[in-house]
Formats: sequence, C-alpha cells, structure tokens
Amino acid sequence: MNTLTVNKNKMMLAGLTLICCLSACSRTDNSEKASIEAWNTVKTINRHWAVTENMDSLALFLHNDMVMIHPEAKYRLQGKNNIVESYKGYVNYAQTISLKELNPLVQLYNGNKTAVVTYYYDLEIKIPSGEVQRFTGRDMYTLIYANDKWIAVAQQFSPMPE
Repeated sequence: MNTLTVNKNKMMLAGLTLICCLSACSRTDNSEKASIEAWNTVKTINRHWAVTENMDSLALFLHNDMVMIHPEAKYRLQGKNNIVESYKGYVNYAQTISLKELNPLVQLYNGNKTAVVTYYYDLEIKIPSGEVQRFTGRDMYTLIYANDKWIAVAQQFSPMPE
C-alpha cells in the first residue's frame, strides 16, 4: 500500500468519525431541546387550568382523543371536551393558591416525537368554605409532537401514597 492510499484511508476514517460525532451531538442537542419543550408544555397546561383558568388556551395543548385517569373519577375521561369540562369543574369549585411542580423526568421515544413526562407536585387550594387544602401527588403526561408543537394525549395523576 502506498502513502497516498494510507493517507486517503486515514482521511476517510477521520471524516467518518467526525460525521458520527456530529450526528451524536445533534441527537443530544435535539433530545435536550425536545425534553425542555415537552416539560414547558406540561407547565403551560398546568398554568392554564390552575392559574389563568383559560380553558380555550388549555384546549390548544390537548389532543382531540386525549384520555385522563384521576382519583376523583371512577372511569377514565375520554376526549378533549370531557377533559376540559373536568378542569372547568375544578375551576368552578376551587381557587389555586399555589402549584409547584417538582423533580421532573422527561423520557423521549419514537425519534423524540413522543414524551412521557413525570413529576411530583404540591398543590394548595382554597375551597368555597374558605378552607385551605394542601395536596401532594404525582403526575404523568404522555405527549406527542405534531404540527410543530407538543400536545397531551394522556394524563394520569394521583395523590402521593403515605
């Protein structure tokens, strides 16, 4: 093998190494960006039902066929309209004093197009009697990336076990 062939092979190997490195960096950057966007979407959903009480804005982040399981309903809720109505029920009953989302974990799947977001929460509300109630729990959303934004397709939340 002559020197030209050896140098050519080294250059090809260096080029392939660089391409692989750039590809891995790009995936990492895309994953980090997707994780941040998915987490921000969950926080935005929470702000719409808990703080601004803007159900029209909330609905923009929910898939038409979303499902929800929560401890107050015997059966799952199906469909964006039913889920928005559930949140309206909360808004008509209680006033959110504070909502803190804690220790989020975002897991990405399907080429960063599906996210499972879990976190813990502390919620403080005031009910019609004026009593302040505090809840600690855990929440899980499944989001999909469609039409250039993250939208929720499933949610399940429950109180924190003693």
